[in-house]
Amino acid sequence: MRAIKMSDEIKSRIVEYLKEAIKPRELEINAQTELIESGIVDSLNIVNLVLLLEELSGTSIAFEELDLDDMVSVDAMVAKFFLDKELG
Repeated sequence: MRAIKMSDEIKSRIVEYLKEAIKPRELEINAQTELIESGIVDSLNIVNLVLLLEELSGTSIAFEELDLDDMVSVDAMVAKFFLDKELG
């Protein structure tokens, strides 16, 4: 139960970051929003998202190990960088 609450908090932080990053565009963003295909996230945003994910997880993420499939949505990011760690 605690892992679910933590992942919800992490999702909220990432969504809030994205909403700030894309201002002034008025787009609805949630944990399932397709970020790359929709154009919400570009290469600069990915770099900043990785930095945020590192801050939230307390670990380093090597750019050469990144897979864009892990960055397509907030849910995908949380599953890869947080839930995988809890289960592993």
